[in-house]
Amino acid sequence: MLYYLVKFIKLCFCSPREITDHYRSLVAEWGDDRRSRQVNDVVFVTCQGLRSCWGPHQDLTFRCDASYCFNNHVSRIIEHIERAVYSIDLAIYAMSSEPIGEAMRKASERGVRIRILCEKNFIKMIDKYAHYMLVRKVPPPRIPTTREMMMHHKFCIIDGYQAQKDLHQSDPVISVSMSGSLNWVSHAKSCDDLLITSSPKISKRLEQEFFRIWRACEVMHRPPQRQNRYLYN
Repeated sequence: MLYYLVKFIKLCFCSPREITDHYRSLVAEWGDDRRSRQVNDVVFVTCQGLRSCWGPHQDLTFRCDASYCFNNHVSRIIEHIERAVYSIDLAIYAMSSEPIGEAMRKASERGVRIRILCEKNFIKMIDKYAHYMLVRKVPPPRIPTTREMMMHHKFCIIDGYQAQKDLHQSDPVISVSMSGSLNWVSHAKSCDDLLITSSPKISKRLEQEFFRIWRACEVMHRPPQRQNRYLYN
């Protein structure tokens, strides 16, 4: 960002004849730079991966290059968590992956705000993660048939656009969102998919849904001696 600011300041001192050419060049360079940082990817957990990788991965030193490997997909998630600058908002039905939890702990130490909406294993998540992130349990709403509906989302917004505004960040970064059927668990037990994208339209829509649930859901407080050390809401 500083690079483009300096270039723009220099542009202000160009002669009238040079301004148009330099401005077009600067806009083209800015566009190329943003496109180079865009993310659009889809990963799949397949039956082939579950059969082929389950045994070898019992050895923690095993390194797998298979495109269908579940561990590689977890590494892909961790890669984006490690790039988070301002915020991580996660709505997840179940989460038990230790590597992902460790990546989030390190992100919180960098000052990244982390918020989680969960459904299935809330107590375990509170015990593991609530000292460095804010966790809320989603109570099942009642629909006219009186049948309870669970929160079955699995999506994450990293550096969301609204979150950057709420945190008063003046140096915006590209938002990356992840969504699909994949729970962030230790071992895959089903065939799933995960979309990873930097599309602003998708990130903003997922943010709206996250904030809608976040405001409506129940806040579960920890005992006083184990309060979350962050004071954000």
